[in-house]
Amino acid sequence: MSLYKFYRAIDGDFEAACRRFYNENMLQKFLIRFLDEPCCAELNDALGRHDRDAAIKAVHTLTGQARSFGFIRLEKKSAALLQALRGNRDEEITELRYEVTAEYIGIVQAIRSLASELGIFM
Repeated sequence: MSLYKFYRAIDGDFEAACRRFYNENMLQKFLIRFLDEPCCAELNDALGRHDRDAAIKAVHTLTGQARSFGFIRLEKKSAALLQALRGNRDEEITELRYEVTAEYIGIVQAIRSLASELGIFM
C-alpha cells in the first residue's frame, strides 16, 4: 500500500500532509511515530476521571495532530468534542468521545497495516 492509497482509505488529505511534512519520506516517518502518541489515551483517561481540563488539553493536541497529518474526519470529530467540552455540553460528550476514539483506532490500524506492507517493523 502506498501513502496515497493509505490516505484514500482513511479519507485523508494526502497533498496537505505532504506539504506539511515536505515529502513522502518525512510523512511516512512521522506517521509511524504517531502510533506512539498518547493523546487519545490521555483523553479517554481524563474523561474517565471527569477531569475536563485534562480532557480539553488532550483533545486540543489530538485536533492539532489530526490537522497536521491531514486526518480530516478525526480533526472534525475531535474539534467537535473540544467545543462540547469547552461549552459544558455533557449530553454530546459521550457520543463524540466514542466517534473520536473509533476514528483514531481506525487510523492506527491503517498505519500499522501500511507499516507492515512497507516492511517497517515496530
